[in-house]
Amino acid sequence: MKGKSVFLGGPIQYAMSLDGNFDEKIKYTIKQLINMFECKGYKVYSAHVAEKFGELTQDLRCDQVCLRDFNWMKHCDIYIAFLPKDESGSYVRSDGTYVEIGWASQLGKPIILVGEVLMCSQLSMLVRGLGSITSFEYLDIDEIVNTPEKIISVIQYLLTQDKSVAEV
Repeated sequence: MKGKSVFLGGPIQYAMSLDGNFDEKIKYTIKQLINMFECKGYKVYSAHVAEKFGELTQDLRCDQVCLRDFNWMKHCDIYIAFLPKDESGSYVRSDGTYVEIGWASQLGKPIILVGEVLMCSQLSMLVRGLGSITSFEYLDIDEIVNTPEKIISVIQYLLTQDKSVAEV
């Protein structure tokens, strides 16, 4: 799958502490995912990297971020949303990720949500129902960490599917 690209989304603003430090566990996992994709030859679009895990976020205008991310979405082959949980067992808030999921589904991009399978029930019905309008998979983060080839094989599978956006 050389020459293909992934857009990796996930929390930034709410993954940062009040003193401006990015959550180390989330940062580690995102870096692991990016490294895994790049080692397999994928180009990776990531606001986490572009904004140095929140260090540069405050220097950007909202329109710059929106236009940049939408442009990445138009050019990527697949969208991957990392949805980590916090200490209380709830997903870390990530409004931008859900906007990107909407863009991806409208543009007919395959989508992979990466999180904890046991927590899938916390997702809204609209998110859980994405498979009815685009190629969609939900993968457990622990399974990916223990078997990195799993996400690569799912990406390859989804990129071969011809599932157009459902017409209403």
